[in-house]
Amino acid sequence: MIRTKRILGTVSVIAIAAGAAHLFLDGLAGSLIPLQAVIQNRTDADPAVLGILVSVALASASLFQPLGARLAQRFGDGALAITGAFLAAAGYGLLP
Repeated sequence: MIRTKRILGTVSVIAIAAGAAHLFLDGLAGSLIPLQAVIQNRTDADPAVLGILVSVALASASLFQPLGARLAQRFGDGALAITGAFLAAAGYGLLP
């Protein structure tokens, strides 16, 4: 009985973490929509190019979520989170 409660508690924490990650990714991809005017002013991009940018961001977020789940199952949530943090830091370091 205690083991079942522990497993259900662990599953609940994982489900909440996965939901939070999904919300963050969708919010990040969705933030491109209101920023289109700013991006257009800074880059003089065509509205069609901005639409493609948003489409690619939303599609890639949708396509890579199952891959992220598979990697998290295989290597563990902690290892994936640490690797993602280092990759994000490296990516931000490449920005001008």
